[in-house]
Amino acid sequence: MSIDAAHVRPIAALVLVALGLVLSACGSGGGAPRPSAPVPASPTSASSDQFKGQGARTIAVFLKDAVTAAQRDAMARRIAAMPEVEVYAYVSKAQAVQQYKDMAGKEALRILQELPKNPLPASFRILVKDKSQVRAVAKRFYGDPAVENAPGTHDGVVFSPF
Repeated sequence: MSIDAAHVRPIAALVLVALGLVLSACGSGGGAPRPSAPVPASPTSASSDQFKGQGARTIAVFLKDAVTAAQRDAMARRIAAMPEVEVYAYVSKAQAVQQYKDMAGKEALRILQELPKNPLPASFRILVKDKSQVRAVAKRFYGDPAVENAPGTHDGVVFSPF
């Protein structure tokens, strides 16, 4: 089985961001955004205090690079309207790079400098009220045209079902 070159970038980006999500949920990830409360109608960024140690209740929804501000804002409103959501945060592409650098240090900087452009997608981090709600909330983003999914997968929506 060979991997099409068009799929390498999204797959690499998702792996890097998923690693960052896991590490930040475990309490590492210094420069990660913090969700705001109450949840605004359009995305804002802040620090990650409310996400630390909450891996089992956290969902990451990775956005396509072509997503417009209007599409992003519509998704933010959709997330804000979900009764299962405790808080959420928008993470820009630039913030994702900074989080990765903070998490992985000099090695991350070396890897990122070798790339022609930032491969990391913007995303929404969502913290649900109860871990039993994670799968149901995550499924709402499957097949969403704004979500960065490798063809035939739901890789653009990452969560821990445990």
